[in-house]
Amino acid sequence: MNRELNEKLGEHIANLGYEDVVYFQGYETAFIGMTVIEDIPRAVYSYDKMIESLMAEDGMDYEEAIEWIDFNTIRALPYWGAHAPIVMYDDPDWEWFEDNEDRPDEVNEKNEGEKEKPENE
Repeated sequence: MNRELNEKLGEHIANLGYEDVVYFQGYETAFIGMTVIEDIPRAVYSYDKMIESLMAEDGMDYEEAIEWIDFNTIRALPYWGAHAPIVMYDDPDWEWFEDNEDRPDEVNEKNEGEKEKPENE
């Protein structure tokens, strides 16, 4: 764990105006933001970035990192109560939205404009 990075994350969260936020120590690079659920501010982390963090900082391989997170972190979250951080599982199929006719018109117009740009830009 990088204590200095952890302290900076705590300061950052406090500067955002959140108090009494429970956040992970050791997954600072996986922090992606904050949310508020039923008036309780909660830190949000990327599962994929948590894996990357363990691989880079602790020398684990991909499977070891998944096993560590699932067993030692995810399973412990219910014991943290309502203030527990949220772990977001990244959606590898996020592109489903790209051609969705049900999305707002302004999003469709923006994407259509982007598709017309030459590849050189």
